[in-house]
Amino acid sequence: MSDIAFQIQLGLILPKLRSTVKDQMLSISEELGTIVQAGNVEGGDVDLAAVKEVLMKSIETFVDQDIVPALDAKLNPPADEPVAEASEEAAEEEPAEEEA
Repeated sequence: MSDIAFQIQLGLILPKLRSTVKDQMLSISEELGTIVQAGNVEGGDVDLAAVKEVLMKSIETFVDQDIVPALDAKLNPPADEPVAEASEEAAEEEPAEEEA
């Protein structure tokens, strides 16, 4: 990780995550831990590495499916499509040609 990326992570991203989603993520993690614990042999410790792995994969999927597409649409809005306008005009002209 570059020095500037690391500074952004520590100074911007992590504090915002802590202030906005920490409690919700902890709640989700506790629920996941309870599910993993229920699958363990009675009295066994919860495998926190397994909980973390499922949680991280879920976060990655969430970011890929929900965050990146929304960010892409916002930062890279589609250009005006003259092709779409031309097809609309052609669609309007077709019924007139059929009637003739």
